[in-house]
Amino acid sequence: MRVAICFAGLPYYIRQNKDYWLDTIHRYNADVYASLWDEEEVYQQGDTIQHFKETYKPLSLEVESQKAL
Repeated sequence: MRVAICFAGLPYYIRQNKDYWLDTIHRYNADVYASLWDEEEVYQQGDTIQHFKETYKPLSLEVESQKAL
């Protein structure tokens, strides 16, 4: 069985949720995908697309303009 985790929306609370998601990703050897809006640091410093990429190392990352929606 293969497991995939897809993050979507704003990149937020990366630091607070990191341990939970990394544990889950490693436990299931999950592939990570993401479709994120281009709005950064909405809730706190460090909530950036670059920080998300470095933390979760997604196989595929789509970034969309929130204004286009």
